[in-house]
Amino acid sequence: MSTPLLLHACCAPCSLEPVRLLQEEGFAPTICWANPNIQPVAEHDRRLAELRRWCAQTGIPLIEAGEDRARWNASVAPIGARDRERRCRACYGIRLSEACR
Repeated sequence: MSTPLLLHACCAPCSLEPVRLLQEEGFAPTICWANPNIQPVAEHDRRLAELRRWCAQTGIPLIEAGEDRARWNASVAPIGARDRERRCRACYGIRLSEACR
């Protein structure tokens, strides 16, 4: 019996190896998409489309969590690139809280 596991992903290519390894270890991953940080919107949509395609092809469940771009723009974007650690923590905080919800 496989152990269910929720895995946050930003795209299909980044998910390939982690999913394979997790499945080998006896996990049954469900991928969660929550990425208001990916810009421009065309890149966001391209990644999501490929993740949808790959999940459908492999039978891996995909949850598309809510994406609050306004919240991301108001709370993460102003941090800027200079304080990368703070920016990444804020960004992951928003994305993972959405995945948990």
